[in-house]
Amino acid sequence: MPQMSPLWWEMLFLVFIMSLMMFNIIIYFMQNKMNLNKNLFKNDNIQFIWKW
Repeated sequence: MPQMSPLWWEMLFLVFIMSLMMFNIIIYFMQNKMNLNKNLFKNDNIQFIWKW
């Protein structure tokens, strides 16, 4: 019969993995949102170029 780790180790490991996944997901979507904002500002700047 294999040795089993204590249940709290498994729970700690699962919480750690889930927190890493959530952290990475949040960073991914924040970067996408920032890139979208930059693209919107670029488009707005192009529209407001004055030609004298």
